[in-house]
Amino acid sequence: MKTLQLSVPFLFLVLFLVGCKQKEQVSNIDTTTHCPNEVHLFSVADSLKKIKVDYQLETKSLLRSLEEKLSTNVCGEFVVFGLTLTNGDMVKVKYNKMCNNAMIICFIRRHEARALLNKNGLLLMEHELILIDSIKYWMRDNYIDGEVIYKNKTSICWYENAPKDSIEKVFTNIKQGYNMIYKSYSQEIFSKKICDLNVKELNFLKETFPLTIRLDLERTNLIPLPPPPIETIEE
Repeated sequence: MKTLQLSVPFLFLVLFLVGCKQKEQVSNIDTTTHCPNEVHLFSVADSLKKIKVDYQLETKSLLRSLEEKLSTNVCGEFVVFGLTLTNGDMVKVKYNKMCNNAMIICFIRRHEARALLNKNGLLLMEHELILIDSIKYWMRDNYIDGEVIYKNKTSICWYENAPKDSIEKVFTNIKQGYNMIYKSYSQEIFSKKICDLNVKELNFLKETFPLTIRLDLERTNLIPLPPPPIETIEE
């Protein structure tokens, strides 16, 4: 009887820890406003490292910091990790560095839209000046048209002295943009809301339009942003 009494609190402890672990796995997604399919699309896998980034570091120091936190040499490597934002949100990003060597590599990043943020918090999306809060609408209007996919990748580049809150706001809005596109594409392809997709349909969506946010840390080709006015993309 004594053994049974001791085992009950232990059982509650185990259930509590398991519940915390499960919550931790999806803590980067608000499960009160997102359905399980959306949680599945945007959650960062447990196998990926989760790190914070000092956005104001100059390029070499930033790369060195990434290598230390990811425990890998980013030179010539393709790395994917969870970027932890100040508000606790998490975004899956990737980075690959072109290293100096005897080979000359020339390629075009097809189907990729570039977001460039300057020191004043002004944003260019593919050379078009827009408000940060309008990114998701810009993505909706420029990434797909019905079943046709024009862009499915997004890169983000920022000046070293760009405001931290503006940089993280860009990440958040890009993530929201992908969700808006998923909803539209799901309706176009399957005539269903994204929350009503079955596993096979959801996997098709992920494979056809994978969430891809690339850190563009090669700041040698930055161009200054033009001055305002800024035209807001209507919702």
